[in-house]
Amino acid sequence: MTIALGIIILVGGFIALFKLFRLTETARKTFAAAQRALAVIQDPGKDDDEKETEMKVLAKELFGYFFLLTLGSCAALGIPTGLVWGLDQLGLINFQRVIAVTISWEFLIGTTVVLVLIGMFWGRKKGEGYEIRYSHGERALHQVAFSTTLAQLSVADMEDALFKKRIEQARNDRPVFVTGLPRGGTTLLLNLLHSLDEFASHKYRDMPFLLTPLLWNRFSRVFQQADEMRERAHGDGIMVSVDSPEALEEMVWKAFWSKQYLTDRITPWSMKGDEQFDSFFENHMAKIIALKKGKDQAVCRYVSKNNLNISRIDYLLNANPGATIIIPFRHPVRHAHSLLKQHLNFLDIHAQDPFARAYMKAVGHFDFGENLRPIDFDGWLDGCRYTNPKDINFWLEYWVNAYEHLLSKTGDRVHLHSHEKLCKAPGQVLNTLASILDITDRETFLKNESTIWKAPPPTLPTDQIDKNLLETSEALWERLQKASLGT
Repeated sequence: MTIALGIIILVGGFIALFKLFRLTETARKTFAAAQRALAVIQDPGKDDDEKETEMKVLAKELFGYFFLLTLGSCAALGIPTGLVWGLDQLGLINFQRVIAVTISWEFLIGTTVVLVLIGMFWGRKKGEGYEIRYSHGERALHQVAFSTTLAQLSVADMEDALFKKRIEQARNDRPVFVTGLPRGGTTLLLNLLHSLDEFASHKYRDMPFLLTPLLWNRFSRVFQQADEMRERAHGDGIMVSVDSPEALEEMVWKAFWSKQYLTDRITPWSMKGDEQFDSFFENHMAKIIALKKGKDQAVCRYVSKNNLNISRIDYLLNANPGATIIIPFRHPVRHAHSLLKQHLNFLDIHAQDPFARAYMKAVGHFDFGENLRPIDFDGWLDGCRYTNPKDINFWLEYWVNAYEHLLSKTGDRVHLHSHEKLCKAPGQVLNTLASILDITDRETFLKNESTIWKAPPPTLPTDQIDKNLLETSEALWERLQKASLGT
């Protein structure tokens, strides 16, 4: 009984003081300051003097946080330990036996599992987060995952060895990449493909340890719960749950290609491959397939929806010889209006919920809001006429530069997909898609024709749009339409 009392004082006191001293918040501030320092070092737009000046300020800030963390951690550990030692001096508790139990591997593993399970369900439905409603404990677990990328990459190597046979059996050399500017119909196409048994994609349930999907699935299945469908944060009528497919692939790219992500833009990839990344990505795709593939299922293929893949079309084709890339698009005015609407929507979401902003940044969603980082196709950002993302013209100019670039990439393995054509003649377009993607269950796929919204698109105002830019976008849209599948 005295041993149990000592453990409660030691562990409970540490947790209580850790929370009282707000050390978790201090740790997050430390990590954020370190990220800002790294961004300053990698910023090509700053000269050495500017970097030195900013780094001096950040160094002082980091030192202050480290001091608070060290002092607070020592106090959170030292005060309960001192109390147990004092009780030992009074003959009420055996100090050495309490310490021996609390540092044993059985106790450490057991308490870790219990705390994680409590955290997963504590405060459930208290916060919305981004897309999926996360409890306070789940949010904390996400923060841990977001700050341990290097550790997860090391664990992924162990995962490769543990599940070697399963990974080998799940390999498929015909992945499908759905990519384009957001709001172009990428989610609809992903859902249509993922509904078939022969396609596997990332799901919300793969979070937060997405880099080790097999191990995380094996561990998390113990406390997995059924989930209800809810409208996603975009407010566009699309319903999601933890089992819905989602664009999470960018976390893999971010783990290897940090230099492409500047503070104000994404720089496109070259064709030059990276052997380490290519090997990791090949294994990762096989792991996602393994999570869905049944024991008797002959074919299962990887499909991803990732908007930022438009910045590396050549790289994807070079690294995946059997891949097919589908690029959805919409009429420029409707597309630009939708992009602007979502940017304003997420500015508001990020202002109200810092976790939503941190989540989107961690998973590589730089499309809207405070995290906005446009893709700098052919250096267009430095010469663009419209620089304010709250202006419809900014998004239309972005649209023109993006799809002018993508039009040049079309060929036997890269296909443009008109959202308007799909809505106007769904049977024809789905039939063409089925042929291009060599879909096995063609009959089931074509049944999706009844789910496509066929109502004519609304007419949107153009009075705030630059006339020359409007004419340029309309002419480009005509070219895209002629080159799109189903023509």
